[in-house]
Amino acid sequence: MRLLAILLTAVAWLAAQTAAVPTFEAASVKPASPEATDFGVDTDPGLLRVEAQTLRDMVRVAYGVNDSQVVGGPKWANSDRFDITGRANGPAGGKELLTMLQSLLADRFKLAFHRETKTAQGYALVVAKGGIKMQKSESTESNSSGGRGRIDAQGFSMHQFAERLTRVMRAPVEDATETPGRFNFTLTWSPDDSSTKPLASDRPAIDDSNAPSIFTAIQEQLGLKLESRKVTMEVLVIDRAEKPGEN
Repeated sequence: MRLLAILLTAVAWLAAQTAAVPTFEAASVKPASPEATDFGVDTDPGLLRVEAQTLRDMVRVAYGVNDSQVVGGPKWANSDRFDITGRANGPAGGKELLTMLQSLLADRFKLAFHRETKTAQGYALVVAKGGIKMQKSESTESNSSGGRGRIDAQGFSMHQFAERLTRVMRAPVEDATETPGRFNFTLTWSPDDSSTKPLASDRPAIDDSNAPSIFTAIQEQLGLKLESRKVTMEVLVIDRAEKPGEN
């Protein structure tokens, strides 16, 4: 009887752990049209839309990493594109929807991966001579918007900004400012800057041909600086993935 009780407790615990992982109430996955002109991932309260994204794109978005941090996997993971619509059971926010996307990738694409660390050429975010020019924020929440060539941020920590720059630069950026707190700022730079070559999933560029390079913009507008250096970065190594059935 005691063994049975232990087994039942273990089963109940495993069921609770499974139930605790957010999943979409309903989701559709289908191959994208070869003529697709819209690319990207959009969220509304309770709704996530993926348009013409590869599995590699979706892993990058779901886990908040840049393109160079996703390696391995079958060849089709970097070529075949998919459309996904996922609906939550309630007004889930962006972060929760991305967690649901992680669950969907594991379920429908049979995605399995492991994490490794490696040393790569990247950048350190440091305070420039003259000091920080960003406005201090008292907010305990953070959000951002913009397009390729612009970031509007509220309540961002330096660590969050470094993470955002990692995606923009397509290279690891580490926070070396040693500056606590949160900040509000707007950053605009030339969308044609070769260091920020766009991905197919990027939103349209901000049209400003007179904008500076991102390196100049960060220093002049924010009082920060990007210094080239070797940094340690985490990579997601795709061990297995399968093409999903359409529905």
